[in-house]
Amino acid sequence: MLSAQQRDDKRWAVEASTESLPPSSVVVTESIDCVEFIDGLTTENNLIPDESYVTDAHRWNREVSSVFYKVLMKQDAEEQREAFATFVSNVEKFTNFIETGGFYRNLDHPTIVDFTILPWLIRTGIIEHYRPGFILSSSIKNPDICKEFEAYKKRMLDLPYVRATLADTQKLLGVYKRYARGTANSKVGEAVRAGKDAHEI
Repeated sequence: MLSAQQRDDKRWAVEASTESLPPSSVVVTESIDCVEFIDGLTTENNLIPDESYVTDAHRWNREVSSVFYKVLMKQDAEEQREAFATFVSNVEKFTNFIETGGFYRNLDHPTIVDFTILPWLIRTGIIEHYRPGFILSSSIKNPDICKEFEAYKKRMLDLPYVRATLADTQKLLGVYKRYARGTANSKVGEAVRAGKDAHEI
């Protein structure tokens, strides 16, 4: 969570050119911090109604994003199944917080939590590609939760500013190939191989 001073430092870092960054500047790189920073620049469509949403963003990043990487990187079939079962369960729990016709704990517009978790919800095709049979939609057994999840995902994907930033699926498959093989040398790859969660890096 960013302090007021950190937000000020990062505003300098973003506004200044790379040649004129103040020596004390801290550049924003962590995705949740980036959303916090952007939210601080405007009072419209507040992405963080209160600080509990930042806490929730970190919680669901741990319970969805980190488990996504476990499903991909684990090479043992049983460990893959266990990780995928946890992934499905956590997505179901997350969906319970979606307002009908709206977003995470908010009816009117998306929050920091929605933007933190959406990338992993729409990348489930990567899991399906590299882990055949691991299909999220058919693994959610409660039909009401499944219906709400699919409707929520469509609402998010229908937002023009979301559509405009979607990555190419084929390119993503290439990027994640090394994760599926368990050979990724990134910090995330090293963490998962060491038995840690991706968010612990």
